[in-house]
Amino acid sequence: MTTARRLVFLLAFALLPTAALAQVTARASLDRTQARMGETVALTITVDGLQQAAPPDLSPLSGDFTVLGSSTNSSLSIINGQRTLRTEFGVALRPNHPGTITIPALDVAGQRTSPLSLHVDTASAAAPSARQGPVLLEAAADTDHAIVGQAISYTVRLLYALDLADGSLGDPQTAGLSMRRVGNDSNYQAQRNGTTYRVLERHYVVFAQHAGKLTIPPVSFQGEALDQRGQDPFFAGTSPVSAVSNSVEVEVDPVPDAGAKGTWLPASALTLKLDGLPADGKAHVGTPLTLNLTLEATGLPFEVLPSLSLPALDGADVYPDKASTGTRDDGTSLIGRRSQAFAVVPTRAGTLSIPEITLHWWNTRKRAMETASVPAARIEVSGAPGAPVPATGSSTGAVAAAPGVAAASDGRAPAAAPLAGRDTISAVSRWKAITAALALVWLVTLVLAAWLWRRRGRTPRAGRLDTGPAMAGHKGFLAAVTAGDAAGIGQALLRWARETRPSVRNLGELSVALGSKPQREAIEGLQRARFAPGEVTLDAQALRHAFESGFAWARRVAPVHDELPPLYPDDG
Repeated sequence: MTTARRLVFLLAFALLPTAALAQVTARASLDRTQARMGETVALTITVDGLQQAAPPDLSPLSGDFTVLGSSTNSSLSIINGQRTLRTEFGVALRPNHPGTITIPALDVAGQRTSPLSLHVDTASAAAPSARQGPVLLEAAADTDHAIVGQAISYTVRLLYALDLADGSLGDPQTAGLSMRRVGNDSNYQAQRNGTTYRVLERHYVVFAQHAGKLTIPPVSFQGEALDQRGQDPFFAGTSPVSAVSNSVEVEVDPVPDAGAKGTWLPASALTLKLDGLPADGKAHVGTPLTLNLTLEATGLPFEVLPSLSLPALDGADVYPDKASTGTRDDGTSLIGRRSQAFAVVPTRAGTLSIPEITLHWWNTRKRAMETASVPAARIEVSGAPGAPVPATGSSTGAVAAAPGVAAASDGRAPAAAPLAGRDTISAVSRWKAITAALALVWLVTLVLAAWLWRRRGRTPRAGRLDTGPAMAGHKGFLAAVTAGDAAGIGQALLRWARETRPSVRNLGELSVALGSKPQREAIEGLQRARFAPGEVTLDAQALRHAFESGFAWARRVAPVHDELPPLYPDDG
């Protein structure tokens, strides 16, 4: 081996650790951001790299936490020939003092994690000292004072100091209570009256629909505990165990006068933004701009959010697209989102002004009305690319001539200027003509399809309709409609739908699975009546009429959910 080759080999070998280090990433996460004294939290440190990572140094945690234990898990993945080794370090921590504690950046595998924040309360208000036993059930709301339409965070904790073989934790059930389960169950340890319990924590969102006192009834747990008593654990018997939680009361205020004029939106956070404006503030006649107006609210599902629109624009045509909607959760709260796209086509040169867009909403944290707004915008519109455009703003009123065209001696615009205007109008007209032609082709296709179906002795339908004998769910739905309670109607409609579509988990998924527009609109009206009772009145007869013949399922519907039906299905 020559000297040059040895140098290349040694250089490549020396760079291997550097290359491996450059591909290492490390991050830290907590299973929750709030805890009480005596409870445990799980800190997870994840390292992705090319080799096994060494455990991190946990000594920076010793002042604020007691480290109860740690674990290590590794997994290898190969994607497109790229090998990645993931190492997860799990650490059980118990806070040593109340307050807001910062978990500092930790050094691991040559990287540093980001700091984390944990809020620790002094004691558990949901666990009176008199409550003792091997199994406890606690319930608590994040507030004892709300307003109509506000989403209340409701938490249930199952504490058990024995081994459970089986169990069933029920959801709160009462007429007129609108509730959604959010996030995943979390597991940790906590202390009550000197006893260490394992805890299963579950989160819900409850909507205050009427002013007055809101009472959330107790939930119950029924299970089987392993009864070993010195026997071989494999052959241990079981004994029944049960627990009942406390009820929770919340005082609900009516909608204030300031919020009764428009759409009532009680949220903990709300944003309104407009995207798509040209960065240079310029546009051309006949060239469409795509603007997106997006509304996002924390604490509200998308069904409550109002439809979005742009004001009439002088000097442009506005064509709205189909709205994009959805609701997600962050583990404890719902976040509704509605986005509307618009094609804005300038029709003449000059300044296109988009006025300010405002939306009034109620801040549930500050308990006050606020206004979200999109500032006004100005766009300078020139003629279509390549076409001469009349000049504006001249002090003498003369119009600049296009290259090669002489200006008229009397100061009037030359003949080329009117041609530019006609070119601009014709460009927009051609665009509209193309749109109309496409619509005509679509209508002709529908007529032809209908004629072919009739020749075969069939009638085209929007979807498949359940026309069999009345099911028990149908009778329950009709009874709920007669009672006139929006929450009860929603639950009955879901139970009926699950008789033929067990995978449907909530009313949003049911609406997607239907091929009938009147039925989808009826569900949307029901949702608005449930979550905005002060603004929308329930039309029970419209619901009865929409579903009097059963469900009109869409012909080709992808599975609403690929997983098995959940153990505790959502009530819509």
